[in-house]
Amino acid sequence: MSNLAIFLLLTDSQTSAPTSTGTSNSSGNFFSDFFDKIVNYFKENGVTLMLRILLALLIIIIGHYLIKLLTFVLRKSLSHPRKNGKKLDRGIITFSSSVFKFILSVALVFIVFAVLNIPLNSWASVVSAAVLAIGLALQDTIANFSNGVFLLSSHNFVTGDYISVDGVEGTVMEFNMMSIVLLSPDNKRIIIPNSTVAKSIITNYSSEPTRRISLNFDVSYDSDINKCRKIILNTVNSEELVLKDPEPNLNINSFESSSIRLVLKCYVNNADYWTVIYALNEKVFEALKKAGIDIPFDQLDINIKDNTTKDNTKALKEHPEIKVKPLKTKKGDKK
Repeated sequence: MSNLAIFLLLTDSQTSAPTSTGTSNSSGNFFSDFFDKIVNYFKENGVTLMLRILLALLIIIIGHYLIKLLTFVLRKSLSHPRKNGKKLDRGIITFSSSVFKFILSVALVFIVFAVLNIPLNSWASVVSAAVLAIGLALQDTIANFSNGVFLLSSHNFVTGDYISVDGVEGTVMEFNMMSIVLLSPDNKRIIIPNSTVAKSIITNYSSEPTRRISLNFDVSYDSDINKCRKIILNTVNSEELVLKDPEPNLNINSFESSSIRLVLKCYVNNADYWTVIYALNEKVFEALKKAGIDIPFDQLDINIKDNTTKDNTKALKEHPEIKVKPLKTKKGDKK
């Protein structure tokens, strides 16, 4: 390497070293100044800031318990009977309490902002963007809330009603801002979002004081229909829980492959629906059996041309319900 090259290299290294040191010093000065500003701010405003933070924490704690107390008072006041002696539905009370609690919580947040001296005007654009983002993220929640208001005002069902929604059935146990809670007959809690309920077909089995029962009974084609009608109607009329007005009636519903299907229709009080169904099924069966009425069941008839083989004999022994009708061999048939 030439002397000129070595000189240029040394010169470059000597000139670049101060530059690196200067950059390091400027970075150190920046962080030092920033830290000094923070320290000076807390020296000047630290006491005031700590007092505001402590006051905000105190307001949050007091506000939390105050909201719970006011919500409890609201629920109690709504639970009292009105002038006409009727009570508000429990679903309306739950929903109203949830909305009331939400509004108070939002008000508490604004009070805390004011105590901390956070200017909302300067944060308007940030708040607007946050509200938009939250609205997009919580659109399902907002939809559930708005649909809850619609369901509450429509009075399609109340707490305690037995309903069918979106293919599931159960007793309405709770109705809140976001969903309804059903208790199924096998003691399962089913939670359905309000938006799903609003879009579905709702069948309310408890809206009317009485409910009609429809039961099918099959009798053989050899049976006397008038005799069957008399036996079944006498059995139904002997059941105390069956209403006499409107009168129970029995008619031919359809002609099945091996039986005549009779349909019984009668009315009962809503609370007695399942009890009467189980009782009538058992009592009508016993009455028909006692009267000698044949109750047919599906049978399979197999025609076997040669039923003397071992396989056929074994199958007949294993399945005695199968009736075999041997075919007569014609003179022209080959054996």
